[in-house]
Amino acid sequence: MVAVAFEEHETFMRDFAARRHADVQHYGLRKCALPSCSAVEADPKAFKRCGRCKGVAYCGIEHCKADWKRHKKDDGCKAKAEPTK
Repeated sequence: MVAVAFEEHETFMRDFAARRHADVQHYGLRKCALPSCSAVEADPKAFKRCGRCKGVAYCGIEHCKADWKRHKKDDGCKAKAEPTK
């Protein structure tokens, strides 16, 4: 009985995650760029973007600061931050 309930819960969560991913893609909602965070915008453009590259978004300033050491090394962030001549 417990195993059946667990399997049903796993199936439900997998389906829920797939539907949520589809909603995120359809409405252009962004996920927090901090790898350990699973927050997704409730409204489009609710998250603040990286001030340097504008390519990633964070759910809060704490996550932006926590991810800065990793993110500033990203090629995309470096390339967009370089001045054009």
